[in-house]
Amino acid sequence: MRNKLPNCFFLILFFSIYLNTVEAQGQTSDDACKKGEAALAKKDYAGAVKEFSEAINLNAEFAKAYYGRSIAEYNLGQFEDALTDINVTIVFDANSAEAYNLSGLIREKMG
Repeated sequence: MRNKLPNCFFLILFFSIYLNTVEAQGQTSDDACKKGEAALAKKDYAGAVKEFSEAINLNAEFAKAYYGRSIAEYNLGQFEDALTDINVTIVFDANSAEAYNLSGLIREKMG
């Protein structure tokens, strides 16, 4: 058992360094989210969906990215997708009044 602990420690250390290196080489979830917000501001909703999806791929618990993607999907008339994303937003950020408001707007459009 004693011999396995140092090996485990080095494996965890290596994996941690590897993940940090991979993120440093590409864009971060925050970078992608900012690009999504810029696309929303330009009313480029398809581009916003793409950027917010990238942010979510980089950080699966990024409530702000789900919220932004939901806004873009809402504006594209993709109400089912928008509802799915806003529900995920609420799971990760249960105190977001904006998310509950958007959820109501989406449900209203869906009938």
